[in-house]
Amino acid sequence: MPMKPQVTISLATLLLLSAIFITYSRNSRDKSQATVSGETKTPNSSSPSTGADAGAAPGSRAPRPVVDERVRQEQEKLAAQWIVEAGKGFSRTQKALEIDLGLSSDQKKQLDQVFARRSETLSELLSSMATGDHGDGKALIAEICALIRNKDLREDLTGILTAEQLEAFDAREQKKTGDTVEAHAYRDLAALNELVTLTPAQKNQALPVFIDQASTRYEEEADARAFMSLTYGPLAATMDSSYIRGLSNLLTMDGGLSGDFEYGSQDHQNQIAQQEAERIDGVIERLGEVLDDDQLARYREHLESSPPK
Repeated sequence: MPMKPQVTISLATLLLLSAIFITYSRNSRDKSQATVSGETKTPNSSSPSTGADAGAAPGSRAPRPVVDERVRQEQEKLAAQWIVEAGKGFSRTQKALEIDLGLSSDQKKQLDQVFARRSETLSELLSSMATGDHGDGKALIAEICALIRNKDLREDLTGILTAEQLEAFDAREQKKTGDTVEAHAYRDLAALNELVTLTPAQKNQALPVFIDQASTRYEEEADARAFMSLTYGPLAATMDSSYIRGLSNLLTMDGGLSGDFEYGSQDHQNQIAQQEAERIDGVIERLGEVLDDDQLARYREHLESSPPK
């Protein structure tokens, strides 16, 4: 039995093509004509072959450069949309910092320069991703997500903010992360309570478990949420984990994403299923001292029948 050939693709290319496919699929729903491989088909069409099809042998399939051109256009369009959305995110962060930290006029001007540099760098990275002019796709995605997440922003602010303002910045960032984690934990607790009806004591015992779980998941999904924000803006931060788990798995997947791997293969699906099973086992184990056997069984059944989270 011949072995199935392995797919060679960079992470950056895969993410970009996936986004283009989603965008193009949505646009196609509103069209009355069917499109196949970039060529528009109309009923009873009798137009002769032109371009790359001209002179092709009967029954053969000549290459269609128009497909590459359409993909290139979609790549550039998507990158431009992402750059605009990322700019909005930088603007929201900048305005919040100006208000929360009480920046002076001179500090605001310096902050303008900081975000202008970060925006320019991000634009270059996204353009590189769109054109395929990059080396390590995994490293590229890491750089893009780091900028969107405002990583190393504190270093950029050193020398601009006073010591007191830097302290306030640190407290602000810690509170923002804590609030997000707590919101996800309470959401999980509410879902469990709706399923098995917890006692007040069980709620108090279960909440720290869900906070710990949400904290771990927050960091695991941080890059995925950052990348999703290029399309969904601030909504990406509050999305249920089930919506981004696939992307999160892809971004954290072992095995050399910038090299050869067989994405979507049975082995890959088995790996994802195993990871999910291990996650569920961990949740059930941590709740073992909180829930009774019947509650645990019902909650396990619920988790196993739900989309991966």
